[in-house]
Amino acid sequence: RTEPSAVAESLINKFPGDSLAAKSGNVLLFSSIAAYIISKEVYVVDMEFFEALCIFGAFSVWYTGGKDMAISYILDRREKIRNVLTQARKDHKAVVQERITHISKLSDVVDVTKDLYGLSKASEVAQLEAEAYALKQQVAYTNEVKNVLDQWVRHEANV
Repeated sequence: RTEPSAVAESLINKFPGDSLAAKSGNVLLFSSIAAYIISKEVYVVDMEFFEALCIFGAFSVWYTGGKDMAISYILDRREKIRNVLTQARKDHKAVVQERITHISKLSDVVDVTKDLYGLSKASEVAQLEAEAYALKQQVAYTNEVKNVLDQWVRHEANV
């Protein structure tokens, strides 16, 4: 069981102000303003006032009781998101590193391509390709002439 003096001190500490006199002055000021407003019927205490008071009380209880759980949930959620992002960053870094090592194996492709291009520019290769193309055309022409002559012979044989 808590000491009555500790309960009283915690109740006093809830009021605004730095010293006991300032806290007492604030309480006196707010109560006199409330009494004046109620006595002049500017504010009427009715059922809605008690409903609002109950709702405010429920919200304050929910806030004081649920604040720590909400903060722990938010911190846990933030840590999970941070872990997911960190893992994604590590995975991405590994994939990029793998791609770099794969590409580095192809580093001499430029030299090989230049050598092949230079070889294709060589006059001997070009000359051999030209001769092969000319021979292909000559063989195609000869085959066409043979086909025409064979057709002519078949035509003469039928007539």
